[in-house]
Amino acid sequence: MTFLGYWEFRKNTGRFISGLGGRRNVMNVNLKQVTAYGPIVATHQVGNDQDIVILHGNNRVETISPSPSLDRWPSIERMGDILFQSYRDGNPGGDLYLAESNDSNGWDTYRLTDNPDVEYILPMIDPRGNFVVAIERELMVEDGRIILWELEDRQLTNARYITEQPERINQTSISENAGVICWEKHVDGVYYVCVWTEQDGVRILGPPDTGQLQGKGWAQPSVSPDGVYVTFVDSVSNPGSYLLAIYNLETDKIIWFEGCGGYFMFPCLSGLSWW
Repeated sequence: MTFLGYWEFRKNTGRFISGLGGRRNVMNVNLKQVTAYGPIVATHQVGNDQDIVILHGNNRVETISPSPSLDRWPSIERMGDILFQSYRDGNPGGDLYLAESNDSNGWDTYRLTDNPDVEYILPMIDPRGNFVVAIERELMVEDGRIILWELEDRQLTNARYITEQPERINQTSISENAGVICWEKHVDGVYYVCVWTEQDGVRILGPPDTGQLQGKGWAQPSVSPDGVYVTFVDSVSNPGSYLLAIYNLETDKIIWFEGCGGYFMFPCLSGLSWW
């Protein structure tokens, strides 16, 4: 089944839209993050606290492993386990955690990292729950490197760096079994979409150089579970507006979707079968 999800923002209020053929207003609240694979997961901020929540189809909100801390950047695998970052154990850069549902209709939480010298931001778990990718950076430093782990028995092992030199990186995404990893990179005020595979290493998808890219580009990429498609936000092709785009990595073809009344954030794919 084809599924495209994204946030449409208007005056700081987020509205989640789903489906290529229609739209569904799931919730009108100020939310920070979403993934389209499995239940809809977001980060819900109330006062100074920020909790991981699941938005169910009837607008019911279920809080996952609440704490009086800052929990953010959730990512879900197909069996429902949720990866997220939190400051609940006191490290200055926070740590990564895995939440698993239990037989009592609650959640058990497991700490995956404990490193007070760095922070792991924007983590993502692959759809099968076998790999975790994140941006590792030193405290108080904006540039970082992409790090990939294997996840086994609630432990992160076999760490490797996908990018060697610290760069201004944002918005990671990972396909099944880490076949494709993509991210957003900033260079001299321009936003680029990059992808990595074991066979080809790192390559930049775009945008093409038009000579007028300052403050623009391709941003917020998300790879489909099968590693064939990358969706992103395009602020170059139609000046003055944002477009949703889907890039076919096998054919290097791109399709665009016209904008709505707001602007797009955090698009994501569950896979495509019609292109």
